[in-house]
Amino acid sequence: MAQARRCGTPFLRVILITCFISAHGARVAGGDLEEHSVNASTPKLEVADKFGRQGELLEQEVPVRKAQLSWQQQRVLAMLLVLGLFTLAVTWLVASGIQTMVQTRSLRPKQARGQSHLSIQAVVEARVELLRSLLDTAIQNSEDPNKVLVALFNEVMERIWECKESGTLDNEVEIVLETALESNEQCAGISERRQLWLDLVASVVQHAEASETKASLLTVLAKSMQQQIRALVKEGVIARKALLDLAASRETDGMLNRQLRFLLSEEAMGCQPGGCFGLR
Repeated sequence: MAQARRCGTPFLRVILITCFISAHGARVAGGDLEEHSVNASTPKLEVADKFGRQGELLEQEVPVRKAQLSWQQQRVLAMLLVLGLFTLAVTWLVASGIQTMVQTRSLRPKQARGQSHLSIQAVVEARVELLRSLLDTAIQNSEDPNKVLVALFNEVMERIWECKESGTLDNEVEIVLETALESNEQCAGISERRQLWLDLVASVVQHAEASETKASLLTVLAKSMQQQIRALVKEGVIARKALLDLAASRETDGMLNRQLRFLLSEEAMGCQPGGCFGLR
């Protein structure tokens, strides 16, 4: 029994030592594995942490960069828009001013010619109207209107013929005179003779296309009518009070004649003559 104890004791010791060594080796091996796994996972964690931090930094920086670029772009676009609108406005104003200036310069001669033409025509019509008022004055202040109308008709016919002979009127005016003579033979009443006289004067003045010719013709007719009326007053065919109207008519016709000459001098600078009118 004692011998068995002596033999078993070293054996137990060997077994215990062996177990202790095995346990210690496993412990050491386990620590090494754990340390190796920790060492192996550490770079991965560091890389992950590095990329994570970089990702967070990028996520934080990207919005800032985007916001800065967007604000700069908006400022640049706003400046470009304002500059473009300002340039467009200045260009439009300059173009409008140039266009207005060109149109004004181009329309000014036309307006001047139109105004001059209308003024000349108005003065001519006023002088013809003055002749008609002289005729009516002579008729109203006479006890024999037919005699007055015949005398004034013949006077006008002679003056028109003289203008034709002097070259103031062309030869075509003979047709107007012949027609007037034929119509005069058919007239029986005062109103018909009066209208014939008015139509004759209107036709001859209208036949004279040039404004200078109209002015000269009207001057001749006005002077001849005034002389004929004074002659009829001396004969007693027309009352003497008609001389008052005759004097006023002479002054008015002189003023209109001066105005017409002035307009004709302006017309000679570039205005075109023309225009026609009629009497009723």
